[in-house]
Amino acid sequence: MRVEVPTPPPAETTAPTKSAPEAPLFSTAVASYTAEKNRAGEWRGSTEHQYRRFYELFSGFLGDKPVNAYARADIGRWVEALQQIPSTYGQSTVLRGKTLKELAAYTAANPSVDPVTARTVQKHTIALSGFFGWCRDRGHINDNPVTRAFRYKKDRRAREQRAAWEAPELNKLFASPIWTGCKSEARRSAPGTLMLRDALFWIPLIAVFSGMRLEEIAALRVEDVQTDSGIAFFDITPAGGKLLKTAAAVRRVPVHKELVGVGFLRYVEQQRRAKVERLFPELQPGGPDKRFGFYPTKKLSRYFDAVGIPDLDVHGFRHAAITGLQRAEVAEPIIRDLVGHEGNGSETHRYSKGYPLPQLADALNRLTYPGLRLEHLRARIKTSLGPS
Repeated sequence: MRVEVPTPPPAETTAPTKSAPEAPLFSTAVASYTAEKNRAGEWRGSTEHQYRRFYELFSGFLGDKPVNAYARADIGRWVEALQQIPSTYGQSTVLRGKTLKELAAYTAANPSVDPVTARTVQKHTIALSGFFGWCRDRGHINDNPVTRAFRYKKDRRAREQRAAWEAPELNKLFASPIWTGCKSEARRSAPGTLMLRDALFWIPLIAVFSGMRLEEIAALRVEDVQTDSGIAFFDITPAGGKLLKTAAAVRRVPVHKELVGVGFLRYVEQQRRAKVERLFPELQPGGPDKRFGFYPTKKLSRYFDAVGIPDLDVHGFRHAAITGLQRAEVAEPIIRDLVGHEGNGSETHRYSKGYPLPQLADALNRLTYPGLRLEHLRARIKTSLGPS
């Protein structure tokens, strides 16, 4: 992804967007915009924190002016400066609190520091465009200066260059200590004889064979694994305080036959007999949004690095499953129902009540990874599901 900042015509680069008089200051309007988003429940803690930082960098660079005083040329200069800030500006304590100019100067003074990616620039501009769109809708400005100041172009090579979870990478992962035996609970990446069938063991397997989001998996309760007409499925709902991404995320996802084969339903029954509420009771909510997936995401990312798979992440499991379903020629509307994607807005989709569970199960069981070897996990089903 790269961001292009075209040179606007001279007549338009000097004049700010025309609007009603007495437009509010940027800071005042941002406060109202943020409050409205929070009241509507559209933002969670991390989004508000991130966007506040974006807006601070913007106003710190261009000044806290009435919202109708920002010209397209101003937005262009802001984007150009934004592209020069360090990629670690959000994590580094050294860079915390610095202005946009100071961040850009830091990158220039340190050749080894990588600038932000185009994707990060996109996040900033989406946040700003959303704000100015809100200002336009309320009559503070006549035009959104952000959408007219630049455009995005997707890099065709990005998808080809991006690392993906294919059978060789999955084989390497599932042949590593979490799935073959580790040294101890604290040393999961060191080979040993301890088998722990816990969240770190099950989350990648479930994700690979369901396409579910990591948070959806991590937040599962025992009662969310149900059976209907002999078909086991995950009942994905907001019940129990789960954070779902969209309304389309509410759905039933069949349990893939491979998960049954490696003992997942036996694990569920074990948890049910133990009378625990959460499928993975060791997980605690974390991060600004108090997500159950916060800690396993961090732990698995470190684990991938430790076992020699540094270029892949947990979110790639979902993409691998979607790609696998497409390769199996599963119809796109069924894929959307399985993975919880919004529809395309057509009349057919709008009045669809979803696909029956048997049809979803048949479709999901067509998901395979040719060359993937899980025999060692199936063989262990005869042993205890607890530590061995």
